[in-house]
Amino acid sequence: GVGCERGSALMAALWITILLSTLGLSVGVSARAAVGGSRHRAEAARLRWIAFGCRDLAFAHIDRALAAAALEDRAEEAWANLDRVGLEGTVEPLGCKLDLEPIGVRLDVNAADSATFVRFFDATGLRRMEADSMIAAILDWRDEDTVPRAGGAERAWYRDAARAGPADRPFEHEEEIPLVRGLGERPEIARLLGTTTGPLVLSRAEPAVLATIDGLGRSAITALLALRERSEDWTLADLVSTLSHPRAVELEASLPRIRTATILRPESWWLHICARAAWGAEVGLSARLLRSSGRVRVVEHRTPAR
Repeated sequence: GVGCERGSALMAALWITILLSTLGLSVGVSARAAVGGSRHRAEAARLRWIAFGCRDLAFAHIDRALAAAALEDRAEEAWANLDRVGLEGTVEPLGCKLDLEPIGVRLDVNAADSATFVRFFDATGLRRMEADSMIAAILDWRDEDTVPRAGGAERAWYRDAARAGPADRPFEHEEEIPLVRGLGERPEIARLLGTTTGPLVLSRAEPAVLATIDGLGRSAITALLALRERSEDWTLADLVSTLSHPRAVELEASLPRIRTATILRPESWWLHICARAAWGAEVGLSARLLRSSGRVRVVEHRTPAR
């Protein structure tokens, strides 16, 4: 009777105490998580503003470098070699990492067809079986259907490998490229692929990318690389003159196609900016730069996919 009732009351009180303690712990954990999430969002916003600040400091430095070059009648040369201006010291107080990359040194993964990819991967020295598998995986990533090609990879493969993908749409960011099956294990190849459409830069593109240019054969590429080593001031006519007669005639016949697909020197640049927090978080920003009336102009911004 009375003993049982008292015991029941004590048990009830104990369970209520446990419940309230658990609830308090849950609320405390949730509150700490909310505060932590809020702090991380605030830090990400701060890093983004730092990245834009670094961008503006870099622009000012580039403008000054171009103005100084113009006084010496070297504006074209300075723009073609913009990655030599030395930007790191300009943003040292803000702690950003900067990188200038000429646009037109990567093969556009959205525009390339199977034949272009074959020429590219052959030039990398990759075994044909591995190259065919990578080509199929790239095409499966960017097409809309969910049916894998022979040797390719669709959603089932990525799910079984516990990996994200495929997008089943054109590539939107270069950060997606290493996610394709096989390319993540080949960073030296993935870095030669991009998502920017436009002509390839003959003075800067690497041999595997040059190999994708219709009409530019192996002998012409070898001669081009040697010409680039000897001089920065050369033309396609100079390239033709370095070849044997049969090769020169062959290249001359291809010049209209080559001129359509290429430029000699960089005409636009990517400025890649990375702002990093002490605890490891990063915010990236890329600005596409053009030169207009001797000044730097931004025509596009990109932020990495999250």
